Parts: sequence; C-alpha cells; structure tokens
Amino acid sequence: MEASLNISNQNFSLLGKGSKIKGTFIFSGLTRLNSSIEGEIVMESSDDLYIEKDAVVNGHIKCHNLNIYGIFEGTILATGKVCLFPCSQLTGKVSANQLEIHPGALVEFEGHTSES
Repeated sequence: MEASLNISNQNFSLLGKGSKIKGTFIFSGLTRLNSSIEGEIVMESSDDLYIEKDAVVNGHIKCHNLNIYGIFEGTILATGKVCLFPCSQLTGKVSANQLEIHPGALVEFEGHTSES
C-alpha cells in the first residue's frame, strides 16, 4: 500500500519545473519557484522565497528574504536579506536590508540597503 502525503497542515508553495505562468501571485509560507514566471510576486508572510536554479522570473517581488539560484529580471523590495548564489543571474533594481552576492553570480543592478 502506498503512503499518502498529508499536506493539509503544511504551509508552503512550490511551482515546479516546466510550468509557465503570468499574473499576480500572493504566497504565504516557504515558497520555492522553479518555473517561468512573469508578473508580481508578493509574500504575505516573512517566510523565505526561493528562485530555484531552473527558474526564470521577470517582474516585481515584495518579500522578506529572497534566495536566488536562477534568473531574475525586474524589481525586488525585500525587508530582509537578498542572497545571490553562484549560478544566479540578476538584472534590475534591488532594495533590501542586506545583500549577499556569492562569487560566480552574474549581476547588473541598481540597488541599496537600509535598516528596517
């Protein structure tokens, strides 16, 4: 007998590889994006938002913490920390409390950090 996964009490979102979506998205809980996304992304909670390695995101993000492994083009407003990992690519504007750029990340942005 195959065990079922009970997600009724879980608070997370996952958009998988191969999906292509457009629009305004409001997430709560840990969120991992591994899709092609165009539009606005708003995190209602202070949980982390991940742009995974195979993701291509174009638009505007409002969140607390953002971890980028994939490609992002647009505007980021983060009340916490934005981390750019070695395989990431960022083009656009960034406003964050903290900004961490790992060696190997490709960045072309206008940005600033400020305390919340």
